[in-house]
Amino acid sequence: MLKHAFILLALCCISPAHAGLFSDDEARNHIQQVQTNLERSDSLAQDRHKQQTQAILDLQTQIEALSKENRTLRGQNEELAHGLQSAEKREKDFYIDLDTRLRRIESSGMIPSASDGNAASLPATGTTPDAVAATSDTFDPIVENRILERGFILLKGKSYANATRSFSDFIKQYPESVQIPNAIYGLGNALYGDNDFKSALLVYQNFLKDFPETPRSPEVLLNMASCQQALKETAAAKNTLKQLIKKYPKSDAAAKAQKQLATLR
Repeated sequence: MLKHAFILLALCCISPAHAGLFSDDEARNHIQQVQTNLERSDSLAQDRHKQQTQAILDLQTQIEALSKENRTLRGQNEELAHGLQSAEKREKDFYIDLDTRLRRIESSGMIPSASDGNAASLPATGTTPDAVAATSDTFDPIVENRILERGFILLKGKSYANATRSFSDFIKQYPESVQIPNAIYGLGNALYGDNDFKSALLVYQNFLKDFPETPRSPEVLLNMASCQQALKETAAAKNTLKQLIKKYPKSDAAAKAQKQLATLR
């Protein structure tokens, strides 16, 4: 419609006076040229419209693809977050369970003996975690806890050499275990019990460096002071005890530190 309107307008603009100036062929050529120009403009406009439409469709396709990918990534992220939370909860539950049992062993005066029914389930002295793990097709944290618990039972029974070997084997076998802090703590105590004060002191110092937020810090500091005192490092022992009292004033270890400090004056 727009094309025909331009043609009519061009014809109307030619007055009768001027019409005589052009022959029929010239008039037809002029009209044809105008029509061709209009058709070309119309074709260009249609091409631009198609290009714009295609660009919009391509952009919508890209947006939909990105949205789908974003939803997929969000779903994967939620699954990973849920899995991490579940793993952290399981580790925490195992840690609490073992820590409770270890403290019960430490506070108890009764050690399972060979005649005790519970002792039969424990690995024999000198058995390494490798040997225990090999008895099960699939290793699980419960077995790991039992191996570590055995080390503390040996420690409580004053079998210091065997306890040292048990904790050392555990640390080598399970370096990424959540129970490593307990194993290192037990190793330090076993060395101390075996009168290897220098090695025990080194273990305790590294323990506090690697696990500064451990709840066993007051006990470790107290044991460090005892090692230093046994090594005749009186000044260092005093400083360690003062540090313990200042940092953990309400702990049971602080009360013991007060008494021990009084003997060093």
